[in-house]
Amino acid sequence: MYPAISDYDVVLLLGVVCVVAFFFAILVGVQGSDGRRWWHSRFGVGWPTIAFLYVLVVGGLWLPLAFGPNSPGRANVAYFVGGLLFVGGSVMIARSVGNLRALLLVELTPVVHASDATPGRLGVEGTVRADGGDAADATAEAPLSGATTVAYRLKVDAMPADATDDDRERQRTTEANVERARAFAVRDDTGAVRVDPTDAQLRISGDDERRIEPDDEMPASFAAFLDREDVDRTGSILLCEEATLEPGDDAFVLGSASREGSDVVVDDGREFLIVPGSRRDAVRRLRTVVLWGGVGGAVVALTGEVGMAVVTGAL
Repeated sequence: MYPAISDYDVVLLLGVVCVVAFFFAILVGVQGSDGRRWWHSRFGVGWPTIAFLYVLVVGGLWLPLAFGPNSPGRANVAYFVGGLLFVGGSVMIARSVGNLRALLLVELTPVVHASDATPGRLGVEGTVRADGGDAADATAEAPLSGATTVAYRLKVDAMPADATDDDRERQRTTEANVERARAFAVRDDTGAVRVDPTDAQLRISGDDERRIEPDDEMPASFAAFLDREDVDRTGSILLCEEATLEPGDDAFVLGSASREGSDVVVDDGREFLIVPGSRRDAVRRLRTVVLWGGVGGAVVALTGEVGMAVVTGAL
């Protein structure tokens, strides 16, 4: 026999809803369209998956409180750790769910040679070439590295230099989160297919994080980027993460192609993916996220849920 849900439990549920909604607004919405695009491109998690994650987190945090007769108390470390585990596992599950459709499409959509490309859904793989030859407007300069790219992503966080290490992390804020891309071509031995990456998920990621102290010199291109984005670096340590897709790199593109004159252009699709490497690389990465992320997330979330339930007496 389950205990009846009281009015207090309903009020508590509304409180949890408001708190979780507040944090989702900060994580996803506060950076505007660039922030949402970065979230979707980097993690493959769109609004439907975010809604799924929202319901999962709200329900999971509320249930141990509603069905447990004991209050966890203000300083119960076990309950706090259980909550963190549950939220972390839920994020892993949501990322797995968000990437499942992409995995199925990559595995089921045929990969064609460039010479055989026709309008419709298709996958192509080959070497990236700037669309338009050596023209300056055919490429984009990555602000931090100065590399010549067809696409780049740059995220800049700031921390106060005069604070302690713990305070720095607490006061860390994202000052810029930008993704830029130019039309490019994917060439194989048979020809080339043009790609317009405007609506694509760019699954590119940086290898490491670069730290810039207040007195460090920086590339002129990066200083100009900070000025364009209205980032004030006075007294701040900047943590920068840059990812690039450059001419000469291998890439796999999945999307919906259309015909423009004599060219076939990949420019649309509910799942429009651009992944460095080959189709095999894309499948391996997506399988890792979907399978290991889903299983691992379920284990972590269940561990956290059981821990919270034990503390509150729900179990």
